[in-house]
Parts: sequence; C-alpha cells; structure tokens
Amino acid sequence: MTSPTVNDAGCSKAFFGAGPESEAPNTRRLARVASGDAKFGPIDPRLMSNGEPGPTSASREERINSLTPTQYFNKGTKMSTNRRDLQHKLRRLAATQSGYFTAAQALGLGYSYPAQTYHTRHGNWQRVARGIYRLPEWPVGDHDDLVRWTLWSRGLGVVSHDTAISIHDLADVNPKRVHLTVPPGFRAKTEGVVLHHEELADGDVWDRKGYRITTPFRTAVDSAAGELSLEQLTEVVKNVCERTPHTAPQQLRQGAERRGHREALRMERALRGAGVL
Repeated sequence: MTSPTVNDAGCSKAFFGAGPESEAPNTRRLARVASGDAKFGPIDPRLMSNGEPGPTSASREERINSLTPTQYFNKGTKMSTNRRDLQHKLRRLAATQSGYFTAAQALGLGYSYPAQTYHTRHGNWQRVARGIYRLPEWPVGDHDDLVRWTLWSRGLGVVSHDTAISIHDLADVNPKRVHLTVPPGFRAKTEGVVLHHEELADGDVWDRKGYRITTPFRTAVDSAAGELSLEQLTEVVKNVCERTPHTAPQQLRQGAERRGHREALRMERALRGAGVL
C-alpha cells in the first residue's frame, strides 16, 4: 500500500487533497467557514485562506441602523415574539403615567436597550430626559410635568409646598419650578425642581394618577416653614380650615409647633388672620 505523500509543512496531501478533483470541495468549505456558516461557526475575518486581513466588521450601531424593522425584531433583540402584545403592555403602563415611562420600565416589559434606541431614532418614542420617554401621540394633560418629575425621582418624590398649594387651589401662587419632597438620602439634582428633604408619613400623602401629592393639611404646615408671604399663608390656612372646620385649626397649630418657633409664630398669625381662632 502506497503511503500518502507529505508536503513541506508536514501535512498529508490525502487530508487536504492532492489534485484538481479535491480543490473545489475544499475551496467551498473554506468559503463556508469564512462566511460564518452555522455548521462551522464564525471565524476571525483576519484568518482568511489567502492570508490577507478580512473586511472590517461594521459597528454595532451601524448594523442596528441598517436593519429593516422585520430584521431588527426577528434578529437583533430579546423582545417578546408577539410584538403587538408588547406594545399593548407598554401603552397600558403609559396610560397610568400620562404617556411617560422610564427605560427601566420598558426593559422590564421586554424592550432591550438596543430596541429602545431603535424606537427613539425612528420616532416611535420621544426622549424627554435621560432614561425617560413618552409616546409622541399621547395627548397633553394638565399636570403631565408632575408625572415626569416623579419618574425622574424614581418614584420617591412627592409633590409638595408651593406646587401642592397650586394643585389643591389653596392660594394664588404660580411657582416657576416644581417642588418635591424626597427622602433625606436622595442625592439627585436638576434645575427644574426644588427639593425638600424630609420623611413623609403615609397619612400626609394622597395618590393621584401618575404622581403623589401632600394633603392640604400637610401642605399648609409645610407652607408655614416656607417662604410664602403671611398674606398667602393666611389664604392657605383659611381654605384648609373651611374644608375641615372642626379639626383643622388645632391640628395646624400643633403641626407648626413641631416644626419650630418661627413656623409656630407664622401659623398663629395666619390662623388669627383667617378668623378661625
């Protein structure tokens, strides 16, 4: 039996093929490997059969942008196979938040971060702030900004002070910035919000659609510690007492006294000015 010949590299011609009849199959095999055939798996494009560097692969961003919607949803993401069901889930969530939602909420529903980038760039979602989106077709409401800032605070912020006065219609105030009460450990800051660091009891907060707000009573006590004029504070106190005339005056006095001497003095003057003492 004739032994297989061996080339200079020590490789058997019986393995690589010794003649034209074997060259075509081996060429096809190399082409399949180089193209990343599923059977052989992808290879480094630098390891082409001719020893030349392979083509430079496109960046992740370029590949995402080059996909059609069908290709994108079928290949590029971990989204639910039922896109319509996923869209309905997002709309149901957005409906409770004036059309807003966060990147974390979308991720929890099944929208990967590349999918979020896709929807933003193609106009399906409107990016209103870092990590906060809105459905562009959603109608604008009266207090949408409060929902937005609540999401910005990761749900920790409670509408309070001058903003709460305006929402409750306790006095004629028009704050330029939104006032939020947040826990003492809250560290984020932004130009559009005035932060008040304090713990709030459950009884001091009312739930609204998409945000929370301090009760009228708590708002009045906070106002005594704020920068409202005495005239405005008196108007706040008068409206709160008209809504709960039997308990409000004494509770407001006690609440202000727990805050300090200045707050107690301002509340006493407001109560007398409102004629409820």
